[in-house]
Amino acid sequence: MKKMAKFAAAALGSVALLGAVQGTAQAATTTETVPSCVKLDAPYNMFGGIVKATVTNGCTQSVKVKIVFPSGPGDKCHSLAPQQSVVEEYWSMGFGQVAKGLLPC
Repeated sequence: MKKMAKFAAAALGSVALLGAVQGTAQAATTTETVPSCVKLDAPYNMFGGIVKATVTNGCTQSVKVKIVFPSGPGDKCHSLAPQQSVVEEYWSMGFGQVAKGLLPC
């Protein structure tokens, strides 16, 4: 019975540690923001398929951004000069699954 209690305590401690580390990682990404002059145009998609997300830098300085897709942040870091746009395609299952936002990179 003591072995089972020790195992349960160790497992619970591991879960608590994992939660703390995950919470720290999430906090780090949510404090980062992209300037409001950088715009994301991700059209609503009802039926699924390939969708194009357009990012436009309306700022006076260059920016580096990643697109956040329904499945999470993308792998590509786009470096945009002032007034430059970039288009990235992604797969959508439909029912409103669109790119959700931008993160600095």
